[in-house]
Amino acid sequence: MGYAALGDAITVPGLIGIGAYAGNSATGATGLTAVGWSALKANTSGLNNVAVGYEALLTNADGDSNTAVGYKAMRLFEASSDGDGDNTALGNQAGYNNDTGEENTYIGSNAGYGAAGTNSGGQNTLVGHVAGKLVQGASQKNTIVGAGAGEYITTGSYHTIMGYNAGGDGSAATLEKTTLIGAYAGDAIEST
Repeated sequence: MGYAALGDAITVPGLIGIGAYAGNSATGATGLTAVGWSALKANTSGLNNVAVGYEALLTNADGDSNTAVGYKAMRLFEASSDGDGDNTALGNQAGYNNDTGEENTYIGSNAGYGAAGTNSGGQNTLVGHVAGKLVQGASQKNTIVGAGAGEYITTGSYHTIMGYNAGGDGSAATLEKTTLIGAYAGDAIEST
């Protein structure tokens, strides 16, 4: 329902498209739910994807089992191989720049937003407003929980950061294998 929703796949069973261009390219997809302007617009063969929100999962063509709920949630994701995915993003622009990363969980406004460029890291769990906002590149296996937690972590991996603004001042941006627990934990860490 909506202008060009489901495109030529309008008769394919198991597809839901609500909003202009929602699921517009879904000719080989099954189990697709696209709600919102251009949600899952490029999805051609990706299976079992759910996108709710303006441009949610906009560029995903063949990634599977992704769920993106929120304005531009996981907007730039496109699986590196057919069937890759298994990401969950819930929140305004959550996981926005994750272009090929797999098995990530982003919950919160701008959680795991990432930087422009290649963001292929996987198995990150980023929960809270701007949690892990700048995690990028191949940064992987991070657990960052709390509003502002790990906001400026960029390329580090294997972090466990929990608490309000823990690791959030930028001093741990490129460190590896850091554990910080508590409000403001890790402020002014030297990264030499």
